[in-house]
Amino acid sequence: MELRARTAQVYPQFSITEPLSPDGSQRRIFRGVWAGRRALLFLPSPGPLGLAEAAAFWAIGSHLSRLSLPVPRPLWHHPAHGAVVVEEKQGALLQELVGEEGPHRCRPLLLRTLERAAAMAWEGARGFRAEWCWETPVYDSQVALQAEARYFLHWVGRRLVGLPRPLLEAAHGEAARLARRVDRLPTGLFLHRDLQSRNIIVDQGGEPWFIDYQGGRLGPFGYDLVSLIFDAYLGLPGAVKRELLEGAVELGRELGCFGSSDEGLEQLRLLALFRSLQAGGAFAKLGWFRGKGWFKPHLPGVLATLAGLLRDHLSLPALREAVERVREVVG
Repeated sequence: MELRARTAQVYPQFSITEPLSPDGSQRRIFRGVWAGRRALLFLPSPGPLGLAEAAAFWAIGSHLSRLSLPVPRPLWHHPAHGAVVVEEKQGALLQELVGEEGPHRCRPLLLRTLERAAAMAWEGARGFRAEWCWETPVYDSQVALQAEARYFLHWVGRRLVGLPRPLLEAAHGEAARLARRVDRLPTGLFLHRDLQSRNIIVDQGGEPWFIDYQGGRLGPFGYDLVSLIFDAYLGLPGAVKRELLEGAVELGRELGCFGSSDEGLEQLRLLALFRSLQAGGAFAKLGWFRGKGWFKPHLPGVLATLAGLLRDHLSLPALREAVERVREVVG
């Protein structure tokens, strides 16, 4: 109640109705009414990085909204406080819909989501400015290595399981060599970079809308699509994953991003591997070391995905062994 009163003093235009859970973020989120319309108020994470993240949230959201892409419209930003207000899109999380109706019945919706994500990747790159990004302006080999592979090896391999240092160093070396392939991929498209089912709202007409886009940047086609296809929150069965991967390859070919289906599939599987390493690191960090235990049950699914993706990489024995040894401990 005290926070609600303080917020009303600072932001009198916004009338709070209830606080919302921020999942893994340190931001504070409130549902309410802004100028007569349903809206959400985001207050930033502590410190300068929180203000930078909020500025990216406002700038990238405004850009995507101007292009009529499927994101809730940003309404107001206070640069000094880092507060951002966006319209609240009515609907259900994609995760909830798939959980209720089942992945097979939701295949048309999932394919439609991939189509809208591909359109956002293509259209969102038009006029995109690097200075809007609060982390890095481009997804490249350094992001893949440091923020994804090394992130996994640190939080899962070292902190959670305590794998031997020589194994971790060998796995890091393999990941570094693999990450160099990322720099050879065609780039220049917009990446949401956290396009999982809890960041997708399906409106009452069955159309998906994308939220939490503040990590956006430029990069290769397909990263967002495999983020959804291999999303641990969904745990899609193999047949559905294969169908969605085929759909993602076709979308990439239609946009001229892939020269062949085999080339497209290879690129998607490479990006899926690094994305899954990032997801595993995040679940371990948040679930075991940040007191957010609800993330713990999702780590085994990520590990199973990684084991499957690594099965075809005979040149990555240390990384494969690291994942298998973690699975023996975590399940």
